[in-house]
Amino acid sequence: MLLHVATTVLAGLVTASISTGTSATRPAGGPTADARRLTCDARAHRYVADRARSVIRWKGTKFRGLGSHEGTVGLRSGEVCVGRDGAVRATFVAEMPTLRVTDIPEAEPRANLEQHLRSADFFHVASHPEARLVVTDVRHENRSLHRLSGTLTIRGTTHPVTFYARVWTRTPTHLRAQATLVVDRHRFGVAYRGSTLRDDLVDDTFTIELAVDARAP
Repeated sequence: MLLHVATTVLAGLVTASISTGTSATRPAGGPTADARRLTCDARAHRYVADRARSVIRWKGTKFRGLGSHEGTVGLRSGEVCVGRDGAVRATFVAEMPTLRVTDIPEAEPRANLEQHLRSADFFHVASHPEARLVVTDVRHENRSLHRLSGTLTIRGTTHPVTFYARVWTRTPTHLRAQATLVVDRHRFGVAYRGSTLRDDLVDDTFTIELAVDARAP
């Protein structure tokens, strides 16, 4: 069992490849401070994520990629602020108790894995019901591609992240974007190995994909 918790993206609809704690990698082809709530300047343009239309997907691998599991996590809230000077700030919060497995059709093993992923072995959801992505800096590389920097908080642990995101739609009233983060789970205390004899059942990284559909309030 491995998990790829999903949670991330920001201004616009983005497609990206991300890694935490390492330099950003440009996708192939086509904060310093983690505030509890983003506050938009009165003159900033504000977008609020539509939770029904926005999607967080996770994927985790095991046995060095020979096996995998994937699923979803609900988005509790998401907000993007675009200032008059073009500066972008964003906050996205994942609702960890909603973590679901989508690749196991049988009800009992699916429920067992979901329970295990929510346990202290992995995300310790009872003590850490939220995961949070805060974007504090955006550099525009071309019309749709952006380089994002900020912080990711999982299981109460926060680390800086840098990643690319691609904006699909941006109008005064509508913003869609998509991004992908590859996360080293051990940096966030998600340290379960899976066996007392072999410590390589669960691979060291998991993937978060976030597609955001946001509207001006």
